Amino acid sequence: MKKLLCICICLLTLAGSVLQYGCSGAHRGGTEMCVKFLEYVNEGAYGAAFDLISDSLKNKTGEATQGAAAMISYQEFVEKYNSIFDAVGVDGISYEITSSAEGSVTAAVGYVLTYHTEKAGDLTNEYTINARYENKKWGVQWSPALIFPQLQWGDKLLLGVNYPKRGEIFDAQGELLVKNIDPVAIFCVPSSIKSPQTFMEQVLAISELQPRGSLYQDWYGIVQNASTSKNSSVVLTRLYPDQLDEQLENRILAVEGLGIDRSGSLTSTRFRAYPFGRSASHVLGFASVIWKEDLEKFEEEGNELYDGDSWLGYSGLEQQYEEILRGTKGSYAYIQGADGTNRMTLYNIPAVDGEDLHLTLDMRLQKRVEKVVETVVYDPSVSGTVIMMEPRTGAVQAMYSFPDYDAESFSRGTVGSVEWARMEKDPQTPMLNRAIQGLYAPGSTFKTLTALASLETGTLTKDDEFPSTEYIKLGAERGSSGDLKDSWYVTRGEWAWTGVEKVNRTGNSNRHTPMNMTSSIIDSDNIFFSWAAMKMGWSKFKSYLSYVGIGETVPFDIITDSKSQIKKEDSDETWDLLAMSGYGQGEILVTPLQMATYIAGIHNDGQAMIPYIVDSTWQAKGTSYIKTSQHEVGVWKTICSKKNADDLELMMQGVCALPEEKGGTAKYLGVRRTYRIAGKTGTAEIGTDKSKELAWFIGFRSCYKDTGEDVKEEEQRLVLVMLEIDMKNQPDEYTLMKFKIARELLKDDNLTKPGLTESSITSG
Repeated sequence: MKKLLCICICLLTLAGSVLQYGCSGAHRGGTEMCVKFLEYVNEGAYGAAFDLISDSLKNKTGEATQGAAAMISYQEFVEKYNSIFDAVGVDGISYEITSSAEGSVTAAVGYVLTYHTEKAGDLTNEYTINARYENKKWGVQWSPALIFPQLQWGDKLLLGVNYPKRGEIFDAQGELLVKNIDPVAIFCVPSSIKSPQTFMEQVLAISELQPRGSLYQDWYGIVQNASTSKNSSVVLTRLYPDQLDEQLENRILAVEGLGIDRSGSLTSTRFRAYPFGRSASHVLGFASVIWKEDLEKFEEEGNELYDGDSWLGYSGLEQQYEEILRGTKGSYAYIQGADGTNRMTLYNIPAVDGEDLHLTLDMRLQKRVEKVVETVVYDPSVSGTVIMMEPRTGAVQAMYSFPDYDAESFSRGTVGSVEWARMEKDPQTPMLNRAIQGLYAPGSTFKTLTALASLETGTLTKDDEFPSTEYIKLGAERGSSGDLKDSWYVTRGEWAWTGVEKVNRTGNSNRHTPMNMTSSIIDSDNIFFSWAAMKMGWSKFKSYLSYVGIGETVPFDIITDSKSQIKKEDSDETWDLLAMSGYGQGEILVTPLQMATYIAGIHNDGQAMIPYIVDSTWQAKGTSYIKTSQHEVGVWKTICSKKNADDLELMMQGVCALPEEKGGTAKYLGVRRTYRIAGKTGTAEIGTDKSKELAWFIGFRSCYKDTGEDVKEEEQRLVLVMLEIDMKNQPDEYTLMKFKIARELLKDDNLTKPGLTESSITSG
């Protein structure tokens, strides 16, 4: 609470001296002048305050005051107060007068002043302001000590940032996937630079030191300012440790005034490193020193969370968990003497480090998945995704989208925003996480949902057969590849009024009978599921699909705007579109993660769990490591009753049964030992020329083959494989790729075992 000196008119005689207190007459006293100066500063009326300063202290030459001269100009006075108060974040000032004394020539007022700041709280110090009577008037004897008692002529108030340690990312086994490393700081010692011009020429000649992505003129300015700085040392740039080889080190040390610091003591900035290289790049994403365009945007918005040395997450978990990972910057302020030394630290607010992410992803399994794909998918034109998930919990153990990208190249600045934009336009879309961002026709994997829809709506039972009255409408015709295919000629039967002409079967050899839901799941029969969808009609079909989340974005730790769809908004609800939708074509689009979640729900008694990859977040506080959040396993959608889930799982076991067991469309999966696999295949054509297709397989360990007992919790596993294949290139061979990949990831081998070879996969 500000207390002003009570002004009165009185004369006191003390020790032979006349002390005249301020009065309201024609003559203003020295103590009153001092108090008035404080009032003006408190009000921000710096011009009025400057007028009260003694003329002998005012620089009226119009030139900048040189060195540590005890003079100040009006412009310098206003700028000093504004810059210091803005820098410290002064929101208000309060003071209390503690003493006053005035003689015929000098006067003094003692007071306690507090700066109320947002950054450092209250900064309170004791001050004395003096006034002197000269040239027939009183003038305040201003000095920098009236701002801070320790501030002297020629001193500066400098601010610094305490950067937080960005949170790191660990896998399910505690393996460090994304870590911070101390950079190598290249610094100069200005006092040891004999010729700033020579120094600049030598430094600028070492191109490796110029920060990547920076403009030459910016780098020139940094070096120039550093060479003439009053600081004891100035960090010019920072390098990753492996960027400093012996040759570069010798070139740096050959420049007089340059030094190398590997201890991290000269900078609180840390670099981001990805020890596993490209592995899981789409999941982890990358962080980089903030790109110029983003910094400019934040500055325009008044966002003070970032500056030119801040790191920002740009993709994956690094972007999604930016607020948690980045921490909170701290700051400090100190008085720097004219000789460059720290005269006094005014305040030091430590940074709050970011929180760490602990994932469900197991890097041993992730590397295994990537190795299997690398060995099986030898054609770079084939792209796709593989997901490995615990079906009972929704925990993602591995997620691979290919082609991928090198996350650390962005963090190191070897590529930046321009390259990012180019890669986003690349036809191979290496920046796209196909598992969660890509929207695809699910093909025959969707027949599982059509089956559940018909069961849940009471349209069909699992034993209902395709009507015998329509069997006569099944005819044989040659497909474009010469194979014999069955077709249901809808126009010749009781459904002719729908306008649907015919529906092709997927094949006609060794079909299971009767033609009911079980055999049609096993054989992936388009005819049965187009008929099932048409029996439901659009109303029931859409109602069920909407209920289970088609039309929504599946919740996940990395949020996307990839919302699935039943059909396009402007499309008519035709019978033809309904028939195609029943077997996963038409206009239905889903993400691979969403289909994995539905198939997992079949194994989980009809409960599709919320998929997740971030298990928990942790933060170091002193010597303690504290869990700050824990994922709660929960249900996303109930897709069916337990009975219907159990029935469908048995059907899906038939899909994956071996050839000698009269298996279905996945009989070549070939998992022959411990587990009985339940799964579903799918094929979806892409484009009007049908030259490309999506090859799907989704399956899980259903039970132990010998006993039929449930698989132990620690052995639960679902695998999704989706490949985008150019069908102009050996389509039969390429179609088997999905089985080779899934076989390796579902069979009972130790999936972290090294030494994978192509022969070990193909012999499966």
